[in-house]
Amino acid sequence: MVALLFLLLSLQAVTGLVLAGTDLYLPPFGHEIAEWVTNSGEDHGKLADIKPYSKTNIDPVSYKEMRDFRKPFITTHVYVFYTLLIAILLHLIGVVVSELREKCGLVSAMFTGEKVFHKRPVDLDE
Repeated sequence: MVALLFLLLSLQAVTGLVLAGTDLYLPPFGHEIAEWVTNSGEDHGKLADIKPYSKTNIDPVSYKEMRDFRKPFITTHVYVFYTLLIAILLHLIGVVVSELREKCGLVSAMFTGEKVFHKRPVDLDE
C-alpha cells in the first residue's frame, strides 16, 4: 500500500512539473518548452519576451505539437488526483470505523493523551 501511494504521489509530482513547464514555462522543463514553442534556438531576445498564456512570439505549429505532447500528462495528473482523493476518503472512513469498533482506539489516544484498556495488558510491568 505504501509503494502504491509513493507511486501515485511521484506520478502527481512529475506530471505537475511537466504541466508547469508547458503552461507557465517554469523550471525544470519550462526553458526547453519555451524554446520549443518559439522555435527560437539561441535567439534569447525572442525567448525572453515569451509570457505564459500569451500567443506573442509563439509558433502556432510548435505550440500545437507541445499541446499534443501535454495531453497524456494532464490526463494522468487528473486521474491520479481523483485516485488520491478516493484513497484519502477510504483511509478516513477506515479510521472512523476502527475507532468506533475498538472504542478505545489509537486516534482517541492521540487526542486525549491517554489509552483506555478494557483488560490488563499482558506486557504491563507488575
